[in-house]
Amino acid sequence: MSSAVERLEPGLVRFRLVSPTLAPVNVYAMETGAGWVLFDSGFTYSTDQLCACLAELGVGPAEVAAVFYTHTHEDHMGGGVSLGDAWGCPQYVWEGTRPAFENYYDYYDACESWRVWLGRRMAPSEWMERLRQLSSGRSGKAFRQGGDGLLHGAVGVAFGEAVTVGGRRFRCEDARGHDPFHCVWHDEACDRLVTGDIVLGLPTPLLERIGDNITSYRATLQRWQQAPEPALILPGHGRPSVGLGRALERSLGYLEAGYALTVGFLEAAEPVEPLGAVLESFETLGPAQFQVAFIRLANTMSQLDEMALAGLVEQREDLRWRRTGPLPAYADYLPLVERL
Repeated sequence: MSSAVERLEPGLVRFRLVSPTLAPVNVYAMETGAGWVLFDSGFTYSTDQLCACLAELGVGPAEVAAVFYTHTHEDHMGGGVSLGDAWGCPQYVWEGTRPAFENYYDYYDACESWRVWLGRRMAPSEWMERLRQLSSGRSGKAFRQGGDGLLHGAVGVAFGEAVTVGGRRFRCEDARGHDPFHCVWHDEACDRLVTGDIVLGLPTPLLERIGDNITSYRATLQRWQQAPEPALILPGHGRPSVGLGRALERSLGYLEAGYALTVGFLEAAEPVEPLGAVLESFETLGPAQFQVAFIRLANTMSQLDEMALAGLVEQREDLRWRRTGPLPAYADYLPLVERL
């Protein structure tokens, strides 16, 4: 087996697909009575890696029995779109997943670019140049990588509904917030939970420009705390693990830490310019920290937007932020935003 293919358990394999700009992403292959099924499909531009991994299992895209998607982001659904009609199987998504039933490329082209988002949300400052320096030298890949922009064979599944493939049942469950179309899939026979990006080892990015929502994401984490512990968690990035409760507590802890960081920015000096405040929060800052810095910036803006809806802060005409009143402790803040 190559380094990109890891056998986790009998009939369960992880593909680790790499990117020049984003974190490596996991695609999971599970063996059923009808053949192999996949969970997610990697980047739009990593189909060569995906096909090579499948070849190590002795199958090609046309021989895969089914593909299940946790959410629409390009590192999870993109490969399925760019392979186009190479698939010969149903591709299952939550039934409300708009990009799966429209032209995927056009849908994402209509979303705000990073450059436009930064110009709309950040005050002009010397920190913009620092951000450009951090991102310099990061080779990019074109988003459109083949296919006609359609997810061929897309089938919508309701939350709570199960799909049976080769005698195995995979249940679709609500996990919206990181992506408004996020779900998780429960492999009922083996009690495995394919969780996409809801619980990661690092803070899950919440990108307002493509519809992510911190309030919905927090509600998802809290709701899943009531779920039984699965035997195995299969995340979209990082290592599979056990202990869903611990993973949820960790992710909720990241949200609490993000609130504390944002409150600290606001209490240290006003008005706050978020980009400068975020970049200054790093003890050392170089190109290696670019991705973490961008996640921290995106999540800080999501936090500020939620606080604004709760009436605690406002963004001024010059795009800087100020408090409109006292900022509560996190335990007192949560009841305010649960009503949003």
